[in-house]
Amino acid sequence: LPFLSDIVCKFSKLSFQAGDPILIYFDSISALSVLRQPVKMGVSGICADGNPAGFLESKSTSCTRVFTNLSRSCVTDPALDAASYYRDFAILKVPVNGTIAESMKVKINPVGAPGAPYVKDNVCNNAVSEVIYEIEFNGTHGIQSVSVQFKVTGISGNSGFSLQQHFTLHFWVSVPVFPGLAKFVFCNF
Repeated sequence: LPFLSDIVCKFSKLSFQAGDPILIYFDSISALSVLRQPVKMGVSGICADGNPAGFLESKSTSCTRVFTNLSRSCVTDPALDAASYYRDFAILKVPVNGTIAESMKVKINPVGAPGAPYVKDNVCNNAVSEVIYEIEFNGTHGIQSVSVQFKVTGISGNSGFSLQQHFTLHFWVSVPVFPGLAKFVFCNF
């Protein structure tokens, strides 16, 4: 049913404003923020962490992190720790302007999450080199599920060592083709 799937996908794209920042919520401190997708800044390509991830904007970015003290950064820099990309916060299904109910939160499911970074023999192990978010979206009810997977690496060296990191957000839509049937149309953004 390619014709019907085209109609469903176009309808889903019109249901929410593409490009809106994806909101996240930290329960422990009752704080609202935005999901960030680091981008390169300037000719050096250094990571700028303040870039908000855009709703329905599937894209990949990469940037470089430089470490002046690798052994310290390995265990203190959240950019190197996989847990910082999913733990202690939830994605909000839709933008909100008031009270945040539990039903509005979507926990992020880590797929094969590595352990925390650690230093051994002057090598920072389990340092995140790639982050991939898969975000399921339903045109009627907002974000339905979020998973994240990682690639990690070992970083060796002393001052001035750098690491290239890659970040991907991939949105997809699953909506029933016919009410009551377990058949779905998948739309990639």
